[in-house]
Amino acid sequence: DEDEEEDEDEEEDEDEEEDADEDESDDDASMLGTLEEVVDRLLSSTRDLETSTRWSAAKAVGRVAARLGRRTADDVVSCVCDQASSAEDNDSCDCATHGAVLALAELARLGVLLPSRLEDATRALLTAMTFERRSAQGAPVGAHVRDAACYAAWAFARAYEPDLLRPYLATLAEKMIVVALLDREVHVRRAAAAALQENVGRQGHANFPKGIALLQLGSNFFALGNRDKAFLEVAPKVAALDDGYARAIADRLLDDRVQHWDPQVRVLAARALAALVKKQQATAKDSTTTTTTPTPTETNPGTTDLAFRAADELRPRAVDEGSTVAARHGALLGLAAVVAVVDEGSLPVLAEGLDSVVPELEKKRLYRGRGGELVRVGACRLVASLARREVGLPVKSQLRLLDSVDECAVHAVDDVRDAAVDALRMLAAAYFGGGGKGAGSKEPKGPPSERLLARTVDTYVAKLAQAPSASASRGLARCLGALPRRLVDA
Repeated sequence: DEDEEEDEDEEEDEDEEEDADEDESDDDASMLGTLEEVVDRLLSSTRDLETSTRWSAAKAVGRVAARLGRRTADDVVSCVCDQASSAEDNDSCDCATHGAVLALAELARLGVLLPSRLEDATRALLTAMTFERRSAQGAPVGAHVRDAACYAAWAFARAYEPDLLRPYLATLAEKMIVVALLDREVHVRRAAAAALQENVGRQGHANFPKGIALLQLGSNFFALGNRDKAFLEVAPKVAALDDGYARAIADRLLDDRVQHWDPQVRVLAARALAALVKKQQATAKDSTTTTTTPTPTETNPGTTDLAFRAADELRPRAVDEGSTVAARHGALLGLAAVVAVVDEGSLPVLAEGLDSVVPELEKKRLYRGRGGELVRVGACRLVASLARREVGLPVKSQLRLLDSVDECAVHAVDDVRDAAVDALRMLAAAYFGGGGKGAGSKEPKGPPSERLLARTVDTYVAKLAQAPSASASRGLARCLGALPRRLVDA
């Protein structure tokens, strides 16, 4: 009987243990389901429309993931990386990208983002650093995403040893440099400069070409606070430090900045491109001993390759019917800027065929539509640059360009008239007996020909007497004032 009672007690104990195990497994399953729901809710909150909500959710994702198992935490990191990589999609939401980039920064800062995920995270970070869109109302969107990406780059520098981050430092450095120098927004430029400073300091200046000099130039908050100085003064100096930096800056200018939606940025990008060409040309002149005349197919150091590359890329873009107004306007400004500063030896080859750009624009009627006045301004700038450099043009091309300038001189928009008058002044000085070096520009000993007078002075006087509008009268009167004295006095 005692043995039977002991067996019954043992069976009851086993049953109780089995019931306890079942209850514990049920609790674990319930807890796991609750945890998944919480994490999913937090990840969804990183897409919220409110910035404060996204920032709080990103911090919460990092703290929760830091307390999870390695495999589960890695799944969370994978979801965040996928969400951050959506910046590559043109239809992506800026809120989702912004929240995911903030979450990446928190995951890295808390040590949850393991080195095995660095490649995916860095790729998403590089895309987010240049994230820029325009809303349906035309407002700029993306500055907060770029700012968050700079913060994430700053966090990466503090979270990882140089040996882990070294494979990605070169690409990260180039991206931080172009953002610090060429971004439209001042706070983004300064954020990129702070990230660059942290990376050079934490990862070691030896991992960055000319790291100390780069730190002195690229982290100057006062210079970068002024957009003109950042584009025109600091960018050429940084480009002179290393070929990789120069290539990254040139790529950013040609591929994006000269066709930016903001006209002021396009103008600055064209001027920065000219400054880059001029700076590299001076560096190449000091470092090279060859005196051969460069051609577009030669690989010469310094400005020659960049100048010809700019001409090769911008000329088709300027006359392409599929280009946007911004792309066409920026291409014309870029061509004008490069022609204005390229060296004398390269000028004849580089300028070959550029005199046909303006007639081709008119033939394809690319002045028409919204923004056509910007294209006219760009065309006049190109004509003025060709004339200012006194590029040898046949008489037929000279008169064809003069017709285009005359049409712009009576435009209703002041900027178009200003650009046309400046182009006419350069054309007359270079090609119509104003004392320049261009074809037909030598100062003749006798009076100007009747044909030349009829085409210039007489034409403007006759049109001025019958001007249909006040803007046309102002333009024609200014054209008379832009002609050389020799023509007017005759």
